[in-house]
Amino acid sequence: MDDLTKKIIEMRESTPSMKFAEIGKALDISEDAAWRRYRKAKGKKPKAVEPGKTSLSKEYTDTNNLIIVATAKEKDRIKTLEQLLAVAKIDLDVWEVERWVANKWEVAGKFGTKGSESFELQDLWQVKAWLIRKAPVAITPVVQPVTVQIKLLPKKKIKRGILKRAIVFGDLHMGFTRSLRTGILTPFHDRRALDILLQIIEHVKPDQIVCLGDLLDLADWSDKFARSPNMYWTTQPSILECSWWLGQVRLTAPRDTRIGTIEGNHDERMPRNIIEHMKEGYGLRSVDEMQLPPINTIPRLLALHDLGITWHGDYPNGEVWIGEDIACEHGQNTRAKSGQTAAAIVEEAQHTKIFGHIHRQELASKTLWGKDGSRTVSAFSPGCMCHVDGRVPGKKEKQNWKQGLGVIDFAEQGHTIYPVSINDGVAIFDGQVFEARDRLDEIREATEWEHL
Repeated sequence: MDDLTKKIIEMRESTPSMKFAEIGKALDISEDAAWRRYRKAKGKKPKAVEPGKTSLSKEYTDTNNLIIVATAKEKDRIKTLEQLLAVAKIDLDVWEVERWVANKWEVAGKFGTKGSESFELQDLWQVKAWLIRKAPVAITPVVQPVTVQIKLLPKKKIKRGILKRAIVFGDLHMGFTRSLRTGILTPFHDRRALDILLQIIEHVKPDQIVCLGDLLDLADWSDKFARSPNMYWTTQPSILECSWWLGQVRLTAPRDTRIGTIEGNHDERMPRNIIEHMKEGYGLRSVDEMQLPPINTIPRLLALHDLGITWHGDYPNGEVWIGEDIACEHGQNTRAKSGQTAAAIVEEAQHTKIFGHIHRQELASKTLWGKDGSRTVSAFSPGCMCHVDGRVPGKKEKQNWKQGLGVIDFAEQGHTIYPVSINDGVAIFDGQVFEARDRLDEIREATEWEHL
């Protein structure tokens, strides 16, 4: 302890009434410096705290949480958690301290009795603790986990007579190019896509099947472009293979399945060419089969009457209905961008329309409102069954085409359309993967056409 501090203590203790301002003036130091030196030299352990001299507050944030705060001046200071708990009379068998803090700051003012006040700096202490009840008390109303009894309703068996299914496909473009050197025929139609069609027919067992047209490509019957010699003499093998695939559709489907095919713009090439170049051959029938279609027509050449397949001609007006509100047609307009054709058709439609021709998979829907409520109207193109690699004659080699077909569930209450995409001989539908089988040997044997 230095001499200056000793003098301050001696002056204060010899004359207790002497103020620190007077001591500082006598020793040529400030009142604050005199007070601090004296306080530091005389530092002692805190005295027992009397609750009456302490500002104490308790706050219950809820039944199980309590906050206590004690604030006291130097002479009544509370500096520890133990002192705070003692002053607040906290039962530690009931409460547990979650966390606590101690804060200290200085206050200045006149302290002492009247007539002997002195200007002093004193420490002000605050100790704060957060407590939580060891055994929580239930809050009213008591919140408990919700228990829901889950019970499965008995399954209602849907009668097959109520819900029916249909399959739509189109744009096979049965046709070939022939190698002038070897005679080998390269098909426009994709045999892999057609085999997947058969597998899905077998899986679905549809009530109705609709081909949306362009069974045959008939490139060698067209005047739209200069016909290459590679397309000469390809009509006969096209008709033979087309008949084989239609026969497979008939054999795969249930016996009572209704099957129809619509005339497309490519199918129309044959009657149009006959009218333009050989009118005398139009509409000719064999004398012993007058009840059958004319000889030089697709339904007659394919012998659709033997297959039980109905022909719907009069392109572009031919149509087939699925149920009461779905009309199938080949179509005659194509918009440039994906989705635009279906969007344009559904905009004007009053019932659902399924169409081909565009070789793309598109689906657009709208809701119509009437006195009986709302109903959904859609326009759907399932895609094509021909190759999409540029081999089919068109405006350009790389086309925005997509292989696929459609499955439709329909009933009196409405219908649902399921687009099925085909990608490189593989399709996914109804939780199953369908992969194409190689049918070429079967086709060669059945048609006796060795260059297929």
